[in-house]
Amino acid sequence: MKKCIFLILFILFASTTLFSQSIVDSFEARLINSKEGERVEILSRLVFEYRDSNPPKAVEYGEEALGLLGDFKEERMKGAVFNNLAWAYYNLSEFQIALDHANSSLEIAQEINDLRLKSATLNNIGAIYYKQNDFVKALEQYLLALEIQEELQDSFNIASSYNNIGLIFFSTKDYNKSLEYLSKALEIYEELNANINIAYTTLNIAGTYSNLDNSEKALDYCLSSLKYSEEIGNERLSGIILTNIAIMYYDDFDNKNEALEYFNKALIIAQKYNDKRNTAISLHNIGSIHKDLGLYEVAMKEEREALKFAQEINDYSQIAEIIGEISSIYAKMNNFQNAYEYHVKFKALNDSIFNIESDEKITEMETKYETEKKEQQIVLLEKDKTISGMKLKRQRSLLLYLTGGIVMIFLFVLILSNLYRQKVKTSAALAVANGKLEELSRTDPLTKLWNRRYLHEIIELERTRIKRAFEPFSFILMDIDHFKNVNDTHGHECGDYVLATMAVILRSAVRKQDLVGRWGGEEFLLFLPKTSLKGAITIAESVRKKIEDYPFTYSSKKIPVTATFGVSQYDESLSVDECIKLSDDALYEGKESGRNRVVTVQEVG
Repeated sequence: MKKCIFLILFILFASTTLFSQSIVDSFEARLINSKEGERVEILSRLVFEYRDSNPPKAVEYGEEALGLLGDFKEERMKGAVFNNLAWAYYNLSEFQIALDHANSSLEIAQEINDLRLKSATLNNIGAIYYKQNDFVKALEQYLLALEIQEELQDSFNIASSYNNIGLIFFSTKDYNKSLEYLSKALEIYEELNANINIAYTTLNIAGTYSNLDNSEKALDYCLSSLKYSEEIGNERLSGIILTNIAIMYYDDFDNKNEALEYFNKALIIAQKYNDKRNTAISLHNIGSIHKDLGLYEVAMKEEREALKFAQEINDYSQIAEIIGEISSIYAKMNNFQNAYEYHVKFKALNDSIFNIESDEKITEMETKYETEKKEQQIVLLEKDKTISGMKLKRQRSLLLYLTGGIVMIFLFVLILSNLYRQKVKTSAALAVANGKLEELSRTDPLTKLWNRRYLHEIIELERTRIKRAFEPFSFILMDIDHFKNVNDTHGHECGDYVLATMAVILRSAVRKQDLVGRWGGEEFLLFLPKTSLKGAITIAESVRKKIEDYPFTYSSKKIPVTATFGVSQYDESLSVDECIKLSDDALYEGKESGRNRVVTVQEVG
C-alpha cells in the first residue's frame, strides 16, 4: 500500500528564465538604497525570480510593488506583477487569492492588448482551476492560451499547453495519451534548453510511468528531474522530487535505507521553507519506515511530530493516516490498550470525514467529474484536429471556425449537463450508497474485520490460486474463553470492548498476506496462505500469549481474558468447510481439556 500519493507537478508556468542566485543577490543589493521608481522595477523582477524558489518572499515583494504601482501608470508591469504573484500564491496553495490576482492580470492584458501577458495569465488560471479539480474551466483556459500561442508562433508556451493537455489526459487516466503530449512538450523544452521546464516535465512523465506500473522508467525520470532541479537551485521542486523518489524506493523497490535517505533530505527542505504539509508527509513516512525496522520508540516520536504539523494545517486525511499508524505502532509495542484507543480515534475521524454532508459533496464531485470528463473528450478531440492541422502557416479563418465550433460544443454539453444534473447526481448518490452497502455487507460493524460470508468467499478464491501453486495453507479458529461471563459480569459494552480489542491484537499479530475475520459471536478465523501446520501452530501460540498477557481494562477494572485455538492445515481431498470443521473439532478439544491452549487436528485424532 502506498505510504503517500505520488506528488506529480501538474502544471508548468510560462517562463524561460532560470533562477539565478547571483542575479537575485544583485537585485537585493540594489533594493536597499533604491528610490521609488527604481524600487518598483526591482521588486517586480524579484517577484518573478522568487515565485517558484521562495513564494513567501515573492508575496512580500509583490504586494509592496502593487502598493507602489498605484501611483504609476505602468499597466504592463502591474499586470506582470499580478500574474507572478498569482503563481506565488498558487505555490502556497492559496488558490482563491491566486485566482483573484490572475484575473486582475488578465483584465490589464486585455485592456492594453498584450497577447503574451494574456497567454501566460490564461495558462496560470488554467493551472489554478486544475489544482481545484475544475478540469472543464482549466481546459477552457488552456485552449484560449494555445490559440494565442499559435498566432504568436510561441514555441515555448505551445510546449506548456502540450504539457497541460497531456495532464488533462492524465486526470482521465489515459496515461498513454498523456505520455504522448508530455513527450511533445519535453522535446520542445530540450530544444530551447529550458532546464527548469525540463525538470517539471520529466517529473510529470515519471508520474505517468508510475501509473503505467513501469517503476524503473519512473525512477529514471525522477532522478533526471532531480538533476535538473538541483542544477538550477530550485530547492522546493527538489523537495517534491526527493519525496517521490523516496516513495518509489519504499513502495516499489522495498529499499528502506534509500527511502529513508531521500525522505530525510526532503524533510530538511520542507522545514527550511516552513512547508507544514510536506513536513508532515516526510515525518510520517520516516516514522513508518522506522516502525518497519522495529524502532518503535523512534517511530512513535516522529509520528507524533507529524501529527502536530498535520493538525496545524487541518489536513484531516493526513491526520487520520497518522493516527492509524500510531495505533499500529502501539500494537507492535504490545500496548494494545493505546492501540485500541487510537484505532477508535482513527475510525471516528474517518467517520467524521465521510459523514452525510461529506457524502453529498463527494457525490456532487463525482457527478461533476463524470460530466466534465465527457466534455473534455469532446473538446480535446476537436483540439487534436486543430493541432494536427497547424503546420507552417496560420489559417486564421479555419482557426476561428474551429474555435467557434469548440465553444458551441462546450456550451451545448454544459446545457445538457444542467438539464440532466439532477438525474446524474441521483445515480451517483445511489452508486455511493450501494458501495457503502457492499462494504457493510463484507465487514463486521463492531470489529471492522471481514465477516464470515465474505471471508469464506475470499478463502474459496485463494484456495483455487494456491492449489495451482502447490503451496500449503492453514486455518486457525479461535474462541474467547468464558466470554459469556464477561457479558454477564461486566455488561455487553464491556464485551464489545473485548471483541474490538481482540480484533486489534489479531491484526497486529498476523502477516500482511494473512486474513482475519469474525466467524461468529466470540469466534475468529485466521486464514494463513503459504503456511504449514507447524507454522500455523507457532502463530497461534504467539497470539495466545499476547492475549493472555494483555491487560484488558474496562471502567478501571482488570478483566482476565484468554482464548483457545484450533489449528488445521488444508487437505485438498477435503472442502474448505470440512477443513475449517477440523479446526473447530480441535478447538472443541482445547475447550474440553482446560482452555487457553492451542490444539491441532492431529491431537484430536
